[in-house]
Amino acid sequence: MSHSPADSTVHRQKQQMHELFDEVAEVYASAGFFTQFGRSLVRWSEVPRGARILDLAAGRGAIFDQLQAEAEPAFAVAVDLSTGMISQLRSGIASRAGRTGFAVMDAETLSFADRSFDVVLCGFALNMIPRADRALREIYRVLRPGGLFAASVPAAALSNPFPPYSALIAEFSQWVDPSRWTMSELVHPQWLLAEAGFQEVAQAHDEAAIEVRDPAEFWEMEMAHGLRGFYKALPGPARESFESKFRSVVAPPPGGKRLIGRGALFFRGRKTVTEERAAR
Repeated sequence: MSHSPADSTVHRQKQQMHELFDEVAEVYASAGFFTQFGRSLVRWSEVPRGARILDLAAGRGAIFDQLQAEAEPAFAVAVDLSTGMISQLRSGIASRAGRTGFAVMDAETLSFADRSFDVVLCGFALNMIPRADRALREIYRVLRPGGLFAASVPAAALSNPFPPYSALIAEFSQWVDPSRWTMSELVHPQWLLAEAGFQEVAQAHDEAAIEVRDPAEFWEMEMAHGLRGFYKALPGPARESFESKFRSVVAPPPGGKRLIGRGALFFRGRKTVTEERAAR
């Protein structure tokens, strides 16, 4: 079977994403704000107790860990494109009498039967999937009628914005190789949910504040998650300049600290109860 240039580009992007998150899998937990957002998403989504849950692009378990405490699922399955992430997550989760499962899987081609889950959750990943519309169709397919999908994507921080950092990212975005960097803002993800057939679509905003006391430590934290992909997609000289400016921009005043906000947009929707979505 022949593949179009677009298919080849998507394949390459996914391979690079796999390699990126394999590379950061061991240190990914250092980006601790993901835990706060994971807990908030589970609570905001009102995940019912005893549900069959799929954690899509589970990473190191920011959502998966919260499910056990907040929802007591009948069973929960964590999948991720990264072998390293799934290996780290599996080794860090204690056995729960067969109530958990783990698999390496592409969100655009889920290897589950129709109507397998009551809930699908996805934290900070839909914006990195090259064809988010295909992933949403797969999510819709594996949900039972009336099932819940909820997710988070990055958004602006409102309480503790730090414009110089945002300006730095914008300045270097012009040098990024678009074939290697797939992250998008997904400004209106609720529209994508509606197009995929979801109803009762809702959204909310959440944020966290990160204390920066040491630019070097903050750099290590930022290089432990998706921003590393942005950095690696820069040409060599631009990487050196970016790191130098980064450390200068985020440096706190002597003996003090700097607060840098992290924002998240939460959104959710339900699969129709009465019938399967007609358009596929």
